[in-house]
Amino acid sequence: MSDNGPSPLRVEPQPVSRIGKAERTRAAILDAALAFLWGRPFREMTVTRLMESTGVSRSAFYQYFSDLHELMQALQDMLQSEIFAAV
Repeated sequence: MSDNGPSPLRVEPQPVSRIGKAERTRAAILDAALAFLWGRPFREMTVTRLMESTGVSRSAFYQYFSDLHELMQALQDMLQSEIFAAV
């Protein structure tokens, strides 16, 4: 075979940004809150109940949020940004 033509296109794999444990834990808490609120009112939510569904310790909640109201604000911000991105 002759090497007269253009060289074949080579695609170099790009490094995949890895999501750290902290981001996964925070996302798990937000997901659990959203799942909880899908079927129950906010007044029934407790940190203990929420964290039981994540499999993460109750104290981990307080590494990311000071209380349930701060969690709700973060959830609202996340949903708002997703809605704006879709529009």
